[in-house]
Amino acid sequence: MTYELCFDSRDAEMLIYRSIPAGVCGPFSETVPCRTRGEAERIAFGMGYLVASDWDSHTNYDSALLVQIA
Repeated sequence: MTYELCFDSRDAEMLIYRSIPAGVCGPFSETVPCRTRGEAERIAFGMGYLVASDWDSHTNYDSALLVQIA
């Protein structure tokens, strides 16, 4: 299972996306208002995740891999 932090600067919101190898993929959290990638990282940390990669830019959002804090 992998987790990804997705940040949309146009809508000023973030969410955590979960992928399971069995093909079950989709949003794992509600969207949360935020203004910057840094704020998205702090919110994800508060939800029990650490950013584990550099940010990638996509057409509609930016994303970074997450690891769950034990």
